[in-house]
Amino acid sequence: MTVALILLTVRQLQVVLLAIMLVGGCASKASRVIRARSISAGLGPTGLFPWQLRRPIMIAMCVLELSLGLALIATAGRYGSGAPATAVRAGTALFFLIAIGTLYEVRQRRPAAGCGCFGDLSDTPIGLRTIARACLLCLAAVSSTGTPPLRMASSSREAGFWVCVLGLELM
Repeated sequence: MTVALILLTVRQLQVVLLAIMLVGGCASKASRVIRARSISAGLGPTGLFPWQLRRPIMIAMCVLELSLGLALIATAGRYGSGAPATAVRAGTALFFLIAIGTLYEVRQRRPAAGCGCFGDLSDTPIGLRTIARACLLCLAAVSSTGTPPLRMASSSREAGFWVCVLGLELM
């Protein structure tokens, strides 16, 4: 594999990574809310808003996460290239850009609060690592813009490379 092909493959795999993160984040929040039988269990950064707005904002955020994740999956293949794929990836970048600002603000105003990004896995206070993760996901969305549609791996070696790249990024 040439360096250019490796970089293109890594850029293309960002779509898969972002879809996993968005759908997984939504599912973990929903799971937490269902177990607690209260929507307030998954509030996270919505604590910055007035009480009457917290629930609608949290619901909207979960719907947006799920919608973006599913839209990334739908536009990853040959049927979703062009303007639809660009719009979804730009929307995903905007989502994570807003998340960066929100996380920073929550860190300043409520230093003991967790980010709530992944349900029960996000109870620790927001640190620079959390903000850096949002920055990297934003960059992943930006870098995936303009990439050609995903295709099946042509060999087991290529599939192994893809799995390794995704595994390293998820860690």
